[in-house]
Amino acid sequence: MSPRTIAGLLNMAVTGRAVQGGDDTVILTTGTEAFQASAPDGMLDLAGRWKSAEFNIFGDCCSAQANLNAGAQLGVDISVNDGTNLRATCSTSGTTAETNNATLAGPCCPDFQGVQFLERTDGGLGLLCTNDKAVVTAVSPNHGPSSGGTMVTVTGTGFFNSANHGPPLRFGGLRVRADCPSPFRCIATTLPAPIGPVNVTFAGSPTSPGNVFTFNGPIVTRIVPNEGPEDSNISIDLFGTELSSNMEARFGEVSGAMICDDSTHCVVSPPRGTGTVHVVVGATDFSAPTPADLYTYKPFPTGFMRPRNGLPEGGTKVLVHGTKFATAPGATTISFNMNGTSVPAVDVSCSSASDCEMQTPPVNPRPIGFSPAVVPVTVTVAGLTNTIGSFTYQTPLPPDPPPAEFCQECEADGGHCVKVGARFVCKGLLH
Repeated sequence: MSPRTIAGLLNMAVTGRAVQGGDDTVILTTGTEAFQASAPDGMLDLAGRWKSAEFNIFGDCCSAQANLNAGAQLGVDISVNDGTNLRATCSTSGTTAETNNATLAGPCCPDFQGVQFLERTDGGLGLLCTNDKAVVTAVSPNHGPSSGGTMVTVTGTGFFNSANHGPPLRFGGLRVRADCPSPFRCIATTLPAPIGPVNVTFAGSPTSPGNVFTFNGPIVTRIVPNEGPEDSNISIDLFGTELSSNMEARFGEVSGAMICDDSTHCVVSPPRGTGTVHVVVGATDFSAPTPADLYTYKPFPTGFMRPRNGLPEGGTKVLVHGTKFATAPGATTISFNMNGTSVPAVDVSCSSASDCEMQTPPVNPRPIGFSPAVVPVTVTVAGLTNTIGSFTYQTPLPPDPPPAEFCQECEADGGHCVKVGARFVCKGLLH
């Protein structure tokens, strides 16, 4: 056998067997190889005398110490089968003079046919021991998406931690990683699984109606809005059941990412498309198409403005570049939403389906003092309206030094004049 690195210990095991009147055998497995040595039991009479076993990392010889790195952890699991129902016990003394620099962390946990314990070099937490047979009494929540990702609290009795592999918690045939802070509670996150109910068990615990978890397929019940532009990225709200962020939303044959607040609401950005498509969601199992998941692409106009700020009295010339504009006079309208009132832009004209011009209307009400007013702007073509951004109305800053009325108006509005760089600004407005 060639030398092994310490990383290989994770897959290494030693098995010893003593047979009265037969052969005594030792088998070492490394995960890829197995080595065996045998001798007649009569040489040492192990079958009648073997009462203890020890497995660990020690110094090589002659009372030497094996020095492990800071933060190293050793998990030891020794199983015993002597043909009886007696429980194994832990001993505080060893059988070799060689040592290591790790110390026992927490208790040594006796099990039905073995013992488990942790040794650490950093003094951290050890195992959780229990003498009770494990029983799962409740699972909360008791359902979730088949794509997995549901955080579940499992309650019961007799839960414990395993030295090497974590708690032996299973959802049906799937073993999951879990955190068991007490013998009565474990927290785990479900893995993807086929649709249907499964029993949640701990170390082979019995099944019962209280330990059933059901993996459900997702369902889409509503999309808001259920229509949008063909070639613009917007966000829509998708409602349903058993939704999660590790799913994808398919608009016809094209997928979009989902970000979910919970199992009933997600935000999705539709990909580009045309016509009316079903929006189905899932990871391995997708929702069935229904009338509630229909999404319609329409030729909404899109665009952006340059510049996006100007004087409160209006008259700023603005260029709008986008798509789906109509060139006929009056076929494309642009509106400024001023406190709930739609005010049309002035002199709107479109030279092509992608380029328009306009002049801004005066803002109403006029900004107080020198505070800006930000106004949403929409464009409408053939009855389809889309927001193309916001326009900021702002009175220009005064020169240095400012006219006397600037500071007077600022102070009357509840602010005060402050020089910033080479200009004066009005700070601390109450409005």
